[in-house]
Amino acid sequence: MNFTTLCYIEKENQYLMLHRVSKKKDGNKDKWIGVGGHFEEGESPEDCLLREVREETGLELVNYQLLQSESEDYRSKIGELNGKVLLLQSQNRTLVERLNSLGGDIGSSCSPVDGKYISIFRMLLSLKSGSFKGKLSHSDWDHLFDLFNFLYLGIVIRLQEEYPQLTKHDLEIFCLLKFGFTNDALKKVFLTTSDSITKAKGRLKKRLNLAPQEDLDHFIRNY
Repeated sequence: MNFTTLCYIEKENQYLMLHRVSKKKDGNKDKWIGVGGHFEEGESPEDCLLREVREETGLELVNYQLLQSESEDYRSKIGELNGKVLLLQSQNRTLVERLNSLGGDIGSSCSPVDGKYISIFRMLLSLKSGSFKGKLSHSDWDHLFDLFNFLYLGIVIRLQEEYPQLTKHDLEIFCLLKFGFTNDALKKVFLTTSDSITKAKGRLKKRLNLAPQEDLDHFIRNY
């Protein structure tokens, strides 16, 4: 399994984001994401974090928090922040187009954003809040998987490669848990009972080859 770090550097309620455009074969090409990268052999999460920030920004971190050491509410923060970046990109593009139509010529530094990401992210938020009504279609789930790959560095693709025994329903539950869905929210999404959700999570845990004493939520949070 390949491990990575991802760091969001915040100052005065503003975040430093990197626009990934330099590498041709980059799963995050044209995306705005935080600072981070793959572990080198023998590195701890802290060592990897400090090295990646130094190499990519020239900054030396003196104060940082590891999300996995905080409450479970943090497990959705990375995805939600990436989603907000996505919305801001769209708003920026719309503003640029509007200004240009009025006679300006300011260009655009942001890459084109696929509109389906915007709408599907909003649908995901409505699912989490419980305001979404109805049953998700196969097409909805396809779009959601695309969105989760965008938000979490190809998470569905990685899961399929590392755990080919996972079913589509396993992937659905994994991704929603990753985004911070509670059991009650899952029950509403799948129009089922709490008992069914508990059993589905048990099957997911077995297919992930987790030992009985290992915590599924902890594994998902750190995946």
